[in-house]
Amino acid sequence: MLKIKRTNLESEYEVVGHKWDAYGDGNVTAIYIHKSCDDGSWTETYSGSRHTTLLECKWFLFEMLNANGEAA
Repeated sequence: MLKIKRTNLESEYEVVGHKWDAYGDGNVTAIYIHKSCDDGSWTETYSGSRHTTLLECKWFLFEMLNANGEAA
């Protein structure tokens, strides 16, 4: 089940419950969502897309992970 958990950094969340292996080495690659200091948009490290709200970013990312079969 996909969900986000707060990290120790302000305005940053880690996505848990996925099986994305960006390097093909058998290790799950961490995915983060963070708020930009420049323009206040939310960005995720899976595709680099920018969104206006955290909820919008989370929804978009979870849809992509599910569509690509990378949700655990």
